[in-house]
Amino acid sequence: GDIELAKDSFSQAWEMDKKLRKSASNLIFIYKNEGRSSKAKEIATELTRVHPLYSNGWNSLGAVALGERELDLASDALQQSHRLNPYLVSNLSNLGDLYYLQQDYEKAIYFWQETLRYDTTHQHAKQGLEAIQKNE
Repeated sequence: GDIELAKDSFSQAWEMDKKLRKSASNLIFIYKNEGRSSKAKEIATELTRVHPLYSNGWNSLGAVALGERELDLASDALQQSHRLNPYLVSNLSNLGDLYYLQQDYEKAIYFWQETLRYDTTHQHAKQGLEAIQKNE
């Protein structure tokens, strides 16, 4: 279907031209949603190697690692993304998730509040804050 066509297109674009960062990012997103984390991680790792200053690439690698509960890799990648772009909303939210999983609720609250500062409708950040408030 449409997803397979998109996946093929993004794959071909990324293989032909490593400058096409967005193609790699989209491919990572598709593989992650298909539950193919190892393939997503492989592309994200390559993306961060080819484009080490691309904050979205580091954020993608961190998100994949977070989903696999590889918290050391997630922490390194998400913090690198944050150093490169402290205003990337998806990264702020992912950092909230990371600190929540590490049971550092103070930092989780901080990053989810930062997420909402830039995107007041961010449902995941709202849900994270609600989950912490229920446990207090």
